[in-house]
Amino acid sequence: MRSAMAAMESVLAHALERAQRRGELRAAHSPVELARFLTTFVQGLRVMGSAGADRSFLEAAVSGA
Repeated sequence: MRSAMAAMESVLAHALERAQRRGELRAAHSPVELARFLTTFVQGLRVMGSAGADRSFLEAAVSGA
């Protein structure tokens, strides 16, 4: 599980770094920190879904992020 999360974080960080180079993401944002946030958020959604949260709850969480 840990290696899968690390792989997801790495892929996201590289994508965010590319976006930063293209000017799509401000330089003030750390691609690694954003990737870590996104990985944590996605895992949290998975846990909440497994715990029985309904679709509207999960969609509201995504909209608020």
